[in-house]
Amino acid sequence: MKILVLILLANFACTTTNKNFSENSLVKKTTEKLENQQQEIIIDDINVKRKFDKADEEMRFKIKNVKQKDDALMVEVQYSGGCVDNHVFELYSTGKPDENGVIDMFLLHKTKGDLCKMMVMQPRVFDISKLSNRKNFTTFRINGSEIFIAVKSN
Repeated sequence: MKILVLILLANFACTTTNKNFSENSLVKKTTEKLENQQQEIIIDDINVKRKFDKADEEMRFKIKNVKQKDDALMVEVQYSGGCVDNHVFELYSTGKPDENGVIDMFLLHKTKGDLCKMMVMQPRVFDISKLSNRKNFTTFRINGSEIFIAVKSN
């Protein structure tokens, strides 16, 4: 009789554990799905202005990677923060190429007041179609660093 009770208890415990495991897996999958939906990529316009200001605090981030596909420019940024969701980055340019066909662009970090210290990496996508139609435009430079070859769209 004791053996039968032990077998029944063991069977009941395994069934309950499997049920909890299934529920936890479902919760995890649902959470991942919601997180993926919140990470939709938003394409921002470039601000083409003759004059714009850039403060030191707006330059406190790193550009990890830059990719261009047609008129879209994806810039992967890394910054310190984590308390404020969706930090704002704005891309500025005078829009005028120099004698070598290089257009300077400045990516500025506009979010202030995030005191957290976590290192965050995010992709930012910008529509640079206003620049790609300029005469003598062959390349661009972001924040004074590396020069990137522009791919002309058809």
